[in-house]
Amino acid sequence: MANSVKLKRSSVAGKVPTNTDLDLGEIAINTYDGKVFIKKDDGSESVVEIGSGSGSSWTTKTSNYTAVNGDKIMADTSSGVFTITLPSSPSLGDTVEIVDAGGTHQTNNLTVGRNGENILGLSQDLICDVEDARWKMTYYNSTEGWKVNY
Repeated sequence: MANSVKLKRSSVAGKVPTNTDLDLGEIAINTYDGKVFIKKDDGSESVVEIGSGSGSSWTTKTSNYTAVNGDKIMADTSSGVFTITLPSSPSLGDTVEIVDAGGTHQTNNLTVGRNGENILGLSQDLICDVEDARWKMTYYNSTEGWKVNY
């Protein structure tokens, strides 16, 4: 009889397994996000995403949306203003990329909601009013919060 491997699976957007969810070397798949995780031990056990190169694809948003780690968002405000809310409970290195898809952020501003965390060390939402801008936000810590790279 052949052995089979059954991987742990989740179809919940943004779901990442914890240390207690996996045994050392065990693999988990998030079928919604298309991400694969493994528990490793390099002196302290941790769950890491593997093969994460450029697998994430871009998605277009035209109304309020709550982002998840790794999102790549084409934010089209040509029909009106809306808010992209950053992920809750972010971890060091979490990212969200945003592009002014319609070239209309100068006229119809996009708001990036901080979701309780700082943005550039400030406790306020980010108002995007630059036409055709593209930026990546990376989470650092609770003091600095989300850093912005243009």
